[in-house]
Amino acid sequence: AAPSLPNPSKPLPGKATPEAVIPLREGLFWRPYQEDHWGVEDGERVTLPWPSASRRERWVKGLQALLGQPVHLHPPPPRGVPLLVPQPQEVRWGEADLLLEPPPSVLLPEGVDARLVRAAQRFAEKAGAFCGGKLAVEVRRAGEGPLPSPSLRVETLERSLEPVPEEVQAFLRQRGEEAYWLLVRPQGVRLVGASAQGAFWGLQTLAQLLFLGPLEEAGLRGVEIRDWPSLAFRGLHLLADKTGATWHPVLIERVLAPLKMNAIVLEVGDTRWAFRPEIAPDWAIEPEELRRIAEIAREHFIEVIPLLPTLGHCHWMFRTPHLLDLAEDPEQPYAYRVGDERTYAFIESILEEVLALFRPRYVHLGHDEFTHRGRFPYRSAAQGLSVAEWFRRDIERLYGFLKGRGVRMMLWADMLLRPGEANDAAHGGPPANTASVRSSLPRDIVLCDWHYRPAPTYPSVGLLSREGFQVLGCAWFEPLNVEAMARSVAEAGAWGLLQTTWTGYGLNHRALYHHYHQLQAYVLAAEYAWSVGQPPLPLLPYDPGDLLAQCLQEEWLRPHRRSGVCVDLAPLCNVRLQGGPFEAQGVGLRGVPTGEVRLGRWLFHIAEHPQE
Repeated sequence: AAPSLPNPSKPLPGKATPEAVIPLREGLFWRPYQEDHWGVEDGERVTLPWPSASRRERWVKGLQALLGQPVHLHPPPPRGVPLLVPQPQEVRWGEADLLLEPPPSVLLPEGVDARLVRAAQRFAEKAGAFCGGKLAVEVRRAGEGPLPSPSLRVETLERSLEPVPEEVQAFLRQRGEEAYWLLVRPQGVRLVGASAQGAFWGLQTLAQLLFLGPLEEAGLRGVEIRDWPSLAFRGLHLLADKTGATWHPVLIERVLAPLKMNAIVLEVGDTRWAFRPEIAPDWAIEPEELRRIAEIAREHFIEVIPLLPTLGHCHWMFRTPHLLDLAEDPEQPYAYRVGDERTYAFIESILEEVLALFRPRYVHLGHDEFTHRGRFPYRSAAQGLSVAEWFRRDIERLYGFLKGRGVRMMLWADMLLRPGEANDAAHGGPPANTASVRSSLPRDIVLCDWHYRPAPTYPSVGLLSREGFQVLGCAWFEPLNVEAMARSVAEAGAWGLLQTTWTGYGLNHRALYHHYHQLQAYVLAAEYAWSVGQPPLPLLPYDPGDLLAQCLQEEWLRPHRRSGVCVDLAPLCNVRLQGGPFEAQGVGLRGVPTGEVRLGRWLFHIAEHPQE
């Protein structure tokens, strides 16, 4: 152990700090974000958050003694450049900013998506909090008189107030409907999305450009941004319970939408279903609350995909004794009874409710690890079918049910992978050999390929993609896992990234206190799904846990004004800090600016003459 090296607990929300990038040598490794260790390791170096300058020297000395190598600090980003998360693809900072005093109007073209108008109104409220005024939001007909200057114009390719430059049109069409172009100058703002969704993402970036100057003047940083997502699907897997009625809307409004996530895979087994309400646990969510979550998500251009665990992980069916006759192994109720028609009558009735609530394009039906607990087959063993055949028949039955209603099926992929085809989570080998089913599956099934062990690459994503499946790479909380999975998805040309949450069932708002290391990975997933590989993990200019806390507390994009009075301290001064013994000790103030200046959050008037 390094001498005097503290061993703090898992990271909690705090202040952003510099980082030390430390080379690793053989035999030394760090386990990131666990109970007793901290840091981010990529196989060659580890990045540690440094809490304070007072401890830094002691820690650096200890680590240098341990490693026998120098330790280099990675400085925080330069001042004056706002933090943009996720990092845009192309950014050119301008030399001049747009001041919001007096507050300009926000203009949108007639006929634009109503959700975009409401998003512009929310942006106007946020900007008004910065400038202390009110930004009017106006919907105008194209060509209806001259446009005021300055103004903030929010447009799409199909609906614009003035013609969009041809080269911008070409860029937006090339990059797809989630792309946007943003130009901020002293004369105003022009935001054009390839679609309403693209313009919505542009508004999230525009909000991150708000600033307060040294004299509390409000403005938007001058910039030109051309931006688009690396991955088409950028999703978060969540568990629904009765706290989700308040918790999930907070996540959507404060985290997922600002960070440009466009999908939620919502696990809904623990719902008080109208068909069989008696099987619901105390923490079950109500169906109408699920409907409201889906509506809030749609308002923010986020698609909700319901996940109903089937075949395995069917705890939601057996939390009460009412359905134990449908358990394959009644002594360990985990998988449902595949040889009983009553099972499918029940599942299909629940699915009818799911489809009515969400009106989804996709439904995720689980099917992972179904042989991991209990005996399978047991009650159905007398029918003489193999595990792989029961697996194939179950998928075929539920696929046909969804297909007949115009809905596509999603499945976890672990039982379809053989050992050697993936680094981990390849559960389809002997003795059950369920991976043999893969070749016969319809290619319009979406496979969610989950791997949680950090690795440089995840080859099964490319394997399944080459076989014709639409594939989502699924990561968990390890930072390297998230970054490498996003990169593997991009290299394979797969659909996207699904960030999973496994915090236990029931009252999942407690995850803020007990599983924060999982939640802070949401920020990393948003970052690397939008802009794969950028910035590299060791050079990430923020702490994801800090940023998540700021988002949840609405501190990230909030103006920090302080009310108060100015106090004249001149009559109390009795020591001159310029010249004399203080300056000789290196603490003189000769370099401090004079006049009215703001240092941190405090306003000072500093005399211009040393004798004062």
